[in-house]
Amino acid sequence: MVNTPTETFDLVIRNGRVIDPSTSTDTIADIGIKNGSICALALPGTILEGKEAIDADGLVVAPGFIDIHTHEDLEMLPRNHETSPGDLRIAPSPPHYTMNAFLLDGVTTMIGGNCGISFYPLAGYFNLLEQEGCLINYASYGGHNTYRGLAGAGDRQLPATAEQVKSMAELAQQDLDGGALGISYGIMYAPGTSYAEMLAMARVAAARGGLAASHARCGWDGPEALDSMNEMISIARDSGITMQYSHIGSMAGYGEYMDACLAAMSKAQSEGIRVFADVYPYGAWMTNLGSAILDDGFFERNNCEPADLESSGDIQVDGKMIMKRGERYTQESFYRIRALTMDGKIPDPFVIGHVIKQDKIQSAMLNPFVMIGSDGGAVVDTKTGKLFGHPRTAGTRARFLGEFVRQGKLMDLVTAIYKCSTLPAEVLGLKKKGGLFVGADADITIFDADRITDTAKFGTGFLSPPEGIAYVLVNGVPLVDKGKIVPGIRPGKVIRRQA
Repeated sequence: MVNTPTETFDLVIRNGRVIDPSTSTDTIADIGIKNGSICALALPGTILEGKEAIDADGLVVAPGFIDIHTHEDLEMLPRNHETSPGDLRIAPSPPHYTMNAFLLDGVTTMIGGNCGISFYPLAGYFNLLEQEGCLINYASYGGHNTYRGLAGAGDRQLPATAEQVKSMAELAQQDLDGGALGISYGIMYAPGTSYAEMLAMARVAAARGGLAASHARCGWDGPEALDSMNEMISIARDSGITMQYSHIGSMAGYGEYMDACLAAMSKAQSEGIRVFADVYPYGAWMTNLGSAILDDGFFERNNCEPADLESSGDIQVDGKMIMKRGERYTQESFYRIRALTMDGKIPDPFVIGHVIKQDKIQSAMLNPFVMIGSDGGAVVDTKTGKLFGHPRTAGTRARFLGEFVRQGKLMDLVTAIYKCSTLPAEVLGLKKKGGLFVGADADITIFDADRITDTAKFGTGFLSPPEGIAYVLVNGVPLVDKGKIVPGIRPGKVIRRQA
């Protein structure tokens, strides 16, 4: 704590319960902000003068939430069964609905380019975001599946050739030089990918100080789930890279193998291998109906049935509605619509699978190397312009802090904030984020711990904003004021990895 009573700050946050896991701070204090940075913390009784002030009495003042796994690409990429390299070169507008939803959920920094999908070249996309304005802070991985397509390895069931791997490595090097965080994999979407191919890409990123994030090979209840975790641990061991195991709930949250995967990750950490994971607080995932995840044997592997699958949007054939948003599949409709998708007769629709077990999600949340990530992104129907998606886009942090932390008493609030803010910053190497110390970026989320709750629902209410998040600051600029977005301001910054 410092005392600077003679200085006038741009903004002072008064009387809040300041929780900063990075410095083990949990106390009533005032915060002085100037030029986008935290410049002072003072105990009550020391008056900080500010041009503006926020009264946070009765509220928690936390480091802005960092969403380590997002999919703004869902909002912007054309929805084809096999996205061509040309589609990935289209210059899209910055994600509007997705960033808005994240902001209202307390997110100040989002990490895109996950599951092997990214825009290419990333430097061009970064420039576009800066030109048009970025609502919240943004960083991105370079997508391995994107590089696969650009290098001509389009068959998802086949490994890339040596020449294709060489081409992919060159593409990755260009993106890393342009500021990509590292490499993301979508192995479950390209099951033919070989270990040698993955390792080569990881080594390219590791040589430049980059990271890796992986949607791994298997996501069902079986020994393959543990094999997939061990494969990613081996990639981290053999390359020396830090690995983020993506959405572990949807990879292993179905039965006994969650505990085994978590134990394997913890063991790797004890051996000095940096493997982390993220989880979202919902018992359902969302993916494309035409993805390899739903190939033959899906129902047997997951011990489920078509009625466990929900259509996330309306599906039409030749102008005729054959399935409505929120409707559950039957055996007949699943195989019929998937065949139409695989034959390229309809755009690949999104499907929500209600198959994840909540107790397995809780086990993941309790692991010290697991943080909270949404896997969220709004989807725009290219024909109707209507939005659809998963409530994790709008409600992840509020649901975690409300249902699991306050109501379920799964962990204390300091640990919960650590998983939403501080741990992601540490893993990503964002030294000025994830904390409320002097010199930190003034990315701050202010919420009512007794009231925070999600309101987003499956179906039409998937973007309904949470309750209890009062203020959100991005780089010192108040963007959410009393629960409402302040219009016309875009203070977010593109974060380029520094070699």
